Amino acid sequence: MIDSSHDRPGIIQIDKNFYYFGFVNGVVPDRHPHTGLLGIYSIVSSAIPRAILPGKPVYNVVPIRDYLISPKGRSWNYTCSAVCEFYMIGGYVSVLLGGLMFGVLAHFGNRLLVLPAGPANVLFYGVLAMTLFVGLRALREITIMGLIIGMLAGLIFLQRLLIKRWKLYRNASLKSV
Repeated sequence: MIDSSHDRPGIIQIDKNFYYFGFVNGVVPDRHPHTGLLGIYSIVSSAIPRAILPGKPVYNVVPIRDYLISPKGRSWNYTCSAVCEFYMIGGYVSVLLGGLMFGVLAHFGNRLLVLPAGPANVLFYGVLAMTLFVGLRALREITIMGLIIGMLAGLIFLQRLLIKRWKLYRNASLKSV
């Protein structure tokens, strides 16, 4: 058990990501099993509203509140980094695979800068880089920002498709005149 009674309001608020990661490292898997597929499902479904997906699990699948010495209220929630979330899913092997996933995403973003840089590539790279940095804070942010990246990619694709069709239509109408 960990004593978290030293929490007190003050002027400066401290982010306790590493504090809770150390605590989770002591709880999982000794007293609570790894979350496995339920943890992945809760991260992927976190961006979907409960009105659309009513049976989705809560985001923090490991009940850390149950293992604290000084209990917290029902509204209390903790945040840990992506490394901690990968550890809760499957231990150190999951941390390794998650690190490889971040590396592949970073490599994909780097390739956008090698291509001829149009405004769409620069915008897409900026959003992807921001998503990776924010995603290190919490995996839930990757799914939320991933939806934004998907929508941006869809809008860029739709714009290019419509411009191409408009040019074909315009060239066809000029030839017929």
